Amino acid sequence: NYRTYDEFNARLGAMATLYPQMATTFTAGQTLQGRAMNGMVISGPSVPGNAAADRPQIFLHGGQHAREWVSPMVTMFIGEHLLERYATDARVRAVMDRVQFIIVPVMNVDGYLFTWSNDRLWRKNRRPNGDGSFGVDNNRNWGYGWGGQGASTVPSNDTYRGPAPFSEPETQVMRDVVLNNPRIRLAIDFHSYSQIILS
Repeated sequence: NYRTYDEFNARLGAMATLYPQMATTFTAGQTLQGRAMNGMVISGPSVPGNAAADRPQIFLHGGQHAREWVSPMVTMFIGEHLLERYATDARVRAVMDRVQFIIVPVMNVDGYLFTWSNDRLWRKNRRPNGDGSFGVDNNRNWGYGWGGQGASTVPSNDTYRGPAPFSEPETQVMRDVVLNNPRIRLAIDFHSYSQIILS
């Protein structure tokens, strides 16, 4: 099934309540329209000599393209799977006792909400571009390789890169999550459609 933004927030809170020694919620930052970009940090309980706060981190996020509804569901499934199976699955326990996960299920909250209310296939955020068009493709707004192949300079285009690298609050927030967590060793941005891995 697919879940609304409110359902994601409720589930994040429920996971933290069910597994207080392994899960905490946090707000990474705000979107263009002032909505919270929420997530959770999960890991096995801290023990002497192996504190969760010292473990290498894996950063998972979804929903960068608003219409790709399965990507937030995948990130939540991973988090729930790890928490729910910790007590009964030795492989899950081994990973959770060695790694801390940072999970932000819905990066493009404004766009995601717009796909539920107005346009199911909306892709970008909801930036008013000043020419009657809306949206920047957050996926083309990151600083690395900004303006390269596959990014448009036309605001009405689905791949519009924005006026400058990191011009969008959503990419700024995600950049800052990475910069503020120097223990991150792996980051995966989940999308849907096309069976490919891009690095």
